[in-house]
Order: sequence, then structure tokens, then C-alpha cells
Amino acid sequence: MVVSTEKQEKPVSGNVDSSPLIPKAEGLPVGNYRVVGWDLDFSGRRLVDEILQIAAWTPEKEFSLYVMPSRDLNLTTRRRHKLKIVTIQRYRVLKHIKSNKPIKTKSEVSGLQDFIAWLEEVKGDAKDGIILVFHEALNSCPALLLHCLGRYPHYNLLERFKAVVAGFANGFAIAESKCAKAVTHFNLRTLSNTLLGKEESLESAADRSRLAYQVLQKLCCEDGAGDSAAPNTASMISCVREYTQPCRREEELLVLQQEMIKRQDALRPVFHQLMRGTRKERERAYLLRRNLVDAHVDMTVLTEAWNAGQKEAVEKLLEEKAHIADEKDRSDLLTKIEWHFVPELRPKVERRPSFKKGRRYSKSSDKTNGNAENGKEPSSPIQSPDTTVVSPEKPQTNGTKDSQEAVAC
Repeated sequence: MVVSTEKQEKPVSGNVDSSPLIPKAEGLPVGNYRVVGWDLDFSGRRLVDEILQIAAWTPEKEFSLYVMPSRDLNLTTRRRHKLKIVTIQRYRVLKHIKSNKPIKTKSEVSGLQDFIAWLEEVKGDAKDGIILVFHEALNSCPALLLHCLGRYPHYNLLERFKAVVAGFANGFAIAESKCAKAVTHFNLRTLSNTLLGKEESLESAADRSRLAYQVLQKLCCEDGAGDSAAPNTASMISCVREYTQPCRREEELLVLQQEMIKRQDALRPVFHQLMRGTRKERERAYLLRRNLVDAHVDMTVLTEAWNAGQKEAVEKLLEEKAHIADEKDRSDLLTKIEWHFVPELRPKVERRPSFKKGRRYSKSSDKTNGNAENGKEPSSPIQSPDTTVVSPEKPQTNGTKDSQEAVAC
């Protein structure tokens, strides 16, 4: 749900070893709700990353706002969202890569305030709150949004948000349960092509929020009238609230994920050498570390076990808590832990040869060195001509001599 501090982009938690599945939703009681399509664009998948775009859509109103991040975008983010940041003297501008047109932006706290104000306006007479619907295979958007709202406690954003929003519903889970026999892939592009009969760009969060709402209409309406012109809101709400996760539960999952990230960071010294290797070695390190993280084994537990009985105590700990079925994984994990506590057993890694370009010598320098070895004076291959001009001395005439004598007198 939440990303870790490591620089990985694929999973929500930031690493391959803790990619979360979509948790089973608790559901909401029967009440008066309003469904809003919603999506976010982030500068990455880590806790320190920032919002790039907030978008929401209903048949009556829509909301879209870009946020200027405090840091520049990396290459992966620029390619994914087709955005770039240009610095002009002391000012920073967010631009589209394709059109190179500037985009009007706001700060993150101002954008969140505008988004909450828009939700309060859209809520209307729905006294039980709003259900935010998004479509994502990894359940990351709710936790990331709640974490961003919690960054600004002085503005009271999180309390205002929970007073308006009842929960989050993932359209991916709804499609997975209702279209399991008809469709094999449940991503938004496939469902919009199959159910809505149109292919649209999914680069912008505004387009994804609109398609998430329309696809959900098609899935949940009993009469099949999934058109926004005549929506069946009653059947849609009754369908969505069963798959809705309350804000309270999302906050609990966020806390659990943050604790998991702390355990991952604490175990980093054990797998430090593998993480600095090739991609295959990093994936292997993530797989081994996941066994410890899922078993709630952190660095403190490993240190206590090693001090109590060294390798035998650690092996017993792994058998009791980390139920690893693969014998090779168990032996590799035990070896990495032993290498951490006894560094002398760790094999030495040979340094890779560096491919730095050496100093280039021209033909003239080679010729100069050859002449010096043969006892000859080095001669430069290109000699500049002597341009010194010597003017001839003018002979003195009688007139000149007489004039000099006259001046002397």
C-alpha cells in the first residue's frame, strides 16, 4: 500500500519482496452515498514522493488540478506521465513533453485544499458521505493520499477529508469478481475497450477517473444502462458499497505497511551486498528478505538469537517463525545472516575492471618522444613562421645633418 524509501518503481511498497495484494474490503452499511470517480498521478512509489495531478469525475462535475513538486522528475516519471519541469532563471514550470505547453499548477497543500472543497460541494445531500472509486491493480492510491494529507497537520486536512469521504472502492476488484468468465485481463484499457467500445489515452489522471466511473456504471447497473446520460445510481451504490474499504481501515493498513517498511530498512545490512549486484541478485535479495518481513523478524530479533546460540539459534528461529518450504531459500537465507555476523566468512568480491578511456596521444607527441629517445631535439610538427619585421636603417642625408646642427645652435 505504501512505498518504502528504496528506489524501485514497480510495486506499491517499493520492493519486489512486499508487493501487496488487494485486501478484502469490509464494506459499508446501507446509507445515502455518492459515487465519484477518482485517480492520482505521483512522482514515484515512495513515501517521500509527491502528487503530480489530482482528478475526479462525476456526470455533473469534474475536477482536475496539477501540482508542482518540490523536486525535479526522474526519467521514469517523465516517460510515464509525459511531463517535465523546466527551470527559467528562478522559476520552475511544469510542461507537457509532447506539446511543450506550460501547465498551470499549485502547491501540494493548496491542491489538496481545493480537492477537499470540491468534494464538500459534490457531496450535496449525501449525508453518509462519498465513495471514491479508482481502478488499480495495486491498492496504492488510498494510502498514498492519506499519507499526503497527514503531512500537513496544521491545516486539518485529514479530518476534513474523513468527514466527507466514507471510503475507497477499487474497480479492479469489482471487475475481477463480476467479469472473471468473460475477460482475462482486468486493467482499465481492456475493460474500456470491451465494455465501452472505445480506446482512449490513459496518461492523464483525469481520463482514468472518468473511465473508472463509466466502467463501474456498466458493471453495476442491473438494466445495463451504463450511459452517463441515464445512470442508475441506486443499483450502482448498492453494488459499490460491498467492495468499499472505510477510511478507518485504510489508515490501519497504512500503519501496518509503515511498520513493514521499518523492518525492511532494518534488515538492509544483511542483504547489502546482493542489493548492490545485478538485477537478478537484487530480486533474490528481495525474495529472501520477504520471508523475514512476513514472519515479523527484524534485526533486533536476529541479533538476540545470534547472541544466544549463533547459527543454531538462528536456524531454530527460522524454523519456528519463517515457514520456508524451499530448502535452497532456507539455506541461502541462513548463509546471508551468518555472513553478516561473521564478515570473515563472506567471500571477497573481485572488482570489475574499469573501462575508463586512457589519455590520448597525438602523432606529434609520439614523434617528439621518438626524437628525444634518439638524442635529437624534439621538433614540433607545426612550426609557426617568423613574422618579425626588421626595418632597414635609413642613411642620413646632408639636409638632415644641417638641420640637426641648426637645432643645436
